[in-house]
Amino acid sequence: MNLKSVLLLFALIFYIILCSRYYVCDIKNLCPESDSSIHEQSFPLRFFKNSHAYVLGNFDIYSDSIIQLSKFNNIEIVGYYSSDEVNHSEYENLGLARANVLKQLLINRGLDSNKISVFSHSQQLEFTDSLSIATMVDKAVELDLNSEAVQIVTHHGISEVYFPSNSDSEIKSEVLESFLNELVQTSIGKKIKLVGHTDNLGDEESNQILSLNRTHTVRDRLIKLGIPEDKIECEGKGSSAPKVNNSTPENRSLNRRVEVIIL
Repeated sequence: MNLKSVLLLFALIFYIILCSRYYVCDIKNLCPESDSSIHEQSFPLRFFKNSHAYVLGNFDIYSDSIIQLSKFNNIEIVGYYSSDEVNHSEYENLGLARANVLKQLLINRGLDSNKISVFSHSQQLEFTDSLSIATMVDKAVELDLNSEAVQIVTHHGISEVYFPSNSDSEIKSEVLESFLNELVQTSIGKKIKLVGHTDNLGDEESNQILSLNRTHTVRDRLIKLGIPEDKIECEGKGSSAPKVNNSTPENRSLNRRVEVIIL
């Protein structure tokens, strides 16, 4: 092996180590934080309080590691926000605004938009000099595209009920039944919000009705299990708020869902 090959090999190994560290420490948050101030400075993206304005750190290596991850997996971007923050963005909450900022930054660096899902989640954020780490990236959930049954996914503090195409009444599922029973036990005295979505097949008026009917399917089962009707709020958004674009059958399956939110 000549000198040039050796140098290239060492450069490749060093690059892999850097990418691995970003994935394990900054994406998965699995590394011990011996110095939190150093960790804050090294994180590639932080957001100002009450805003989705941001400060970039060492973003290039971070984005490269995400793009490498996306070659074999779809990815999910979760934006976090505190309940006491003031939202001046065009989005429903600052979590979604922050997630979409990161999404666009990654697209600008070559990430395929078809592989990205965005979420938001409320949690207490710690701000240092008005800045906080408020986004996280992980591998996306995978659905059985050949399944004709309802599928349940719980991740990032969010539970979602996924429906087969053009279906709003399929509830003969042990998985769904178990999920709803557990939901009843864990939400006693709380309100539950059900938000229905569809893919973009069909006209929007039909999709609006379909998305609302999907929430009613879940609502009716919850009422039978003992949740008072006045504790359940239903909203249908049709195809107006897709989690991912509708360019592929897999993406469309990810948009046919009911979000279950405990208030």
